[in-house]
Amino acid sequence: MCNMNFTVFLILLFTIGTAIGFTEVFLNNKRKETGQIKYKWIFPVVLIFYILMLTSTFVEYFVIQRKINIFVVSLGLFLIIIRFLLKYWSVKNLGKFWSPNIEIREKHELIKAGPYKYLRHPAYLTSILDILIAPIIANAYFTFVWTFIGYLTLTLIRIHLEEKALIEKFGEEYIEYQKETSAILPLPKFLLIKWSLFQINSNKLFHGGRK
Repeated sequence: MCNMNFTVFLILLFTIGTAIGFTEVFLNNKRKETGQIKYKWIFPVVLIFYILMLTSTFVEYFVIQRKINIFVVSLGLFLIIIRFLLKYWSVKNLGKFWSPNIEIREKHELIKAGPYKYLRHPAYLTSILDILIAPIIANAYFTFVWTFIGYLTLTLIRIHLEEKALIEKFGEEYIEYQKETSAILPLPKFLLIKWSLFQINSNKLFHGGRK
């Protein structure tokens, strides 16, 4: 049998987390200044993925009924704190340029302060944590595996498309920024250089280079 107190805790925690996520999107959509949204299919796909993750988490939790590992639960709660601190830091530095979509403004600025000094997409790292925290806390390990593989793949596609748009907007400035920073996780300098060269070559290969 599932622990009733823990089940209530899970439901409350996931409900509050989902409400906060939708509030962030709602407040962003209330802005007066908007830009051109590219690849509009991405946000609905992310939303569907999130719903599938929550559904899979609860199904696995109620069907398998594992003995809850308090260490794993504690890890999930710790990641919640990391997620909110990193999200706040990222959004605070992006300011009016933060968006849940790939959105380019007419007077868009390339932000390199705060976490963007080290990572180009720290907010995407928080979205990965959003997807993984629920199955971690619920001890839904099968859900964790498929959501990690699936959402990481989706995030890498999203990063590729967003960086294509940012190169079109900022040109050489963004290419140099790619050489100086990692996408979502810090990398050693030599790996960073190799990865940035791979990105530049792949852009030329698949998009014919910049004109």
